[in-house]
Amino acid sequence: MKKRITALVLAVVLIISMSCVGAFAKDDVTEVSIDNIYKLTYDNNPNIVVLSNNIFILGMAGLTNAELTANASTITSLTVSKKQIAYGAQQLLLSYYKLLNTRDTLKINLAYLDESLNVSKVMYEMGMMTYIDYIAILNSKTELQSNLITLESNISQIETSLKTMINLSSEDQMKIAEFKPLDAGVIDTLDREACYAQAVQNSYTLKSNFETLFDADMNYYVAESDMTEKQRDNAVISYRTAKTAVSNTFDNQWTDLALKRDALKIAQTKVELAKTTYELDQVRMENGTISKIDLVKSENAYKTAQIDYNNAQIDFTTAYKKFEALLAGVELSSTGA
Repeated sequence: MKKRITALVLAVVLIISMSCVGAFAKDDVTEVSIDNIYKLTYDNNPNIVVLSNNIFILGMAGLTNAELTANASTITSLTVSKKQIAYGAQQLLLSYYKLLNTRDTLKINLAYLDESLNVSKVMYEMGMMTYIDYIAILNSKTELQSNLITLESNISQIETSLKTMINLSSEDQMKIAEFKPLDAGVIDTLDREACYAQAVQNSYTLKSNFETLFDADMNYYVAESDMTEKQRDNAVISYRTAKTAVSNTFDNQWTDLALKRDALKIAQTKVELAKTTYELDQVRMENGTISKIDLVKSENAYKTAQIDYNNAQIDFTTAYKKFEALLAGVELSSTGA
């Protein structure tokens, strides 16, 4: 008994000391990227630290075999929760990259509106445009500027959230690396059957339902009755439902991965087409065939196609990281959220 109390005291001391980690500002700059955000969160997130401490206590030396067995399911659940938090940080970073692209799109549209306003002002002064039409363009610019301010605020909030998730203080310096796209060919190396087997093996929900089914089956074997039979039947239904859910989630993620790869290829084709059109329009502009505003419009279309391609890369990476998370035991809904 004394040994167990001593071990518990040591565990509490460890918890207190670990909770102090990250309480002081760091002098160096922490770089965050898709490659390291999961590990940074898994190793440093305050909530994960608490979960790790609880796991340590549940499995610490001095507990009886019966206590360790009873705690095993809880330990598995806490481990899944740790993965869920780290996965959330990864998805948050990917959404951050999408917002950066949205910001670039807004800036392109604002630049185009500026060019349009210059032309529209001349047309209005010459009586070739009504006042209402001219004001409508001005209002569009004001609305875009307002959207840009809101977007900048959302980007800043995500940066703050990411800092919190990797246990950095407001004074700590964090640098978010440029987005590094995945090679779309990575999914060609995946074996569907092997991936599905891994998803089933690591599913906490499925494990939990199987344990319930096993216990219900044993209870019915030891003490056969209407009540134990009903409990066993309910456990069978729950297990089958859980397995169907895992199967559906896997199928949806596998399909989504393929769709995102196809969308990426289409976006790349559109970039090449927009680039060709823009280069031709540059020649037309020099020859006086099209106006300057037409060239700006063509250039913006090319830039927008590039941004759409970047978004398609992020979407593909997001789908792949979701698929990785599913295989690792992270609980996703049947829709993949």
